[in-house]
Amino acid sequence: HERGMKIILDGVFSHVGSRSRYFQEAISDPNSKYRDWFDFKHYPDTYTSWWGITDLPCVRKDNEDFLRYLIDGEDAIAVHWLRAGADGWRLDVVDELPDSFVMRLRNRIRAEKPDALLIGEVWEDASNKISYGTMREYFLGAELDSVMNYPLRNALIDLALMNIDAQDFSKRIMSLKENYPRQVFYSCLNMVSSHDVERILTVMSGVKKPDNRDEQSLFSLSGDLLETAKKRALAVTALQMTLPGVPCVYYGDEICTQGYKDPFN
Repeated sequence: HERGMKIILDGVFSHVGSRSRYFQEAISDPNSKYRDWFDFKHYPDTYTSWWGITDLPCVRKDNEDFLRYLIDGEDAIAVHWLRAGADGWRLDVVDELPDSFVMRLRNRIRAEKPDALLIGEVWEDASNKISYGTMREYFLGAELDSVMNYPLRNALIDLALMNIDAQDFSKRIMSLKENYPRQVFYSCLNMVSSHDVERILTVMSGVKKPDNRDEQSLFSLSGDLLETAKKRALAVTALQMTLPGVPCVYYGDEICTQGYKDPFN
């Protein structure tokens, strides 16, 4: 803070890892209070997990004990780290969190720190996002301040690889400008790489992504292909830094790190 920096923490509140202390206690002690944090279909070996990945058990977002621990309690997670110096939260898979949950979280962190920031991970146009059959209310004043700008990333890549022309690119940007509230549009998190996608330098090669994971892990640019990718990535970065929004550099991009998506990035 003395250097004018702010810290935004990454909140993964939809699920935990299977080695989580809470989940481990839940499956080892039938009387544990943590058992009700999870949706067991057949205790203790069958439970709701994130996209069916059993290493990621889902937490019940309507469990009042969990909500006290995370949001409502005197020293709840949401405010504990704000008091420790953090300035806001980025919500992982926010479309897996009910609107009521996001509103409750926002109200609590705003009461603690009026300028606390709340950013959501949304991959589509967040103004008309439909999740589990429900139109989400991210921008109606009581939920998110901003979202990750994947639509911009996609448009930048398509432009740099000449999949679209400047007119099509302009239409995509203007569509976001028309759909997003002004405050959101000018505070979108503009990223071109993340832990969930391929490195921008690798994408800028224009090479078709190998289907085989072993080939992905070994793929590396060199020679003229690398130099072309660098030039394109630099052009993309110039637009990322100058278009409306908050540019975000994924660590490693600044030294031309390559790689397909996690874990190869």
